[in-house]
Amino acid sequence: MNGGSGSAAFTFSDRIAAIADVGVYHFPELPLKTNSTMYTYLFGARIMSKSVAHAGLFAQILLGGGRLNASSSAIKAGENAFAMGIGGGLDVPFRTHFTIRVIEADYLLTRFANGGGFPAMQNNFRVSSGIIYRFGGR
Repeated sequence: MNGGSGSAAFTFSDRIAAIADVGVYHFPELPLKTNSTMYTYLFGARIMSKSVAHAGLFAQILLGGGRLNASSSAIKAGENAFAMGIGGGLDVPFRTHFTIRVIEADYLLTRFANGGGFPAMQNNFRVSSGIIYRFGGR
């Protein structure tokens, strides 16, 4: 899947933050010209290490939901399900308010129904990087 995500964090201290994370992912080249997109909305906590040579490691656990939409020429379907992300990453500051997220790697679990209507777990791996803008002093 290809896609993107964005998150917002509220830091309670130098080491603990509350996280809200939203992602959008597109499934390319599905059979029968099916167009499918998955959305995730996750919330949780992040624990950050003290800065080591100005770089900061973090670990997080996020819980929430996912939305899967699929459509072809005659059919449109959508489904909501449980989603969870567990992972961590590395941030390196480079300006007063800017930081580079060198890597964030997460195990992303979703539980959408299989063909029989029973829940089936999907085990995914999500890797991302990006630029962070920090408001305030933390």
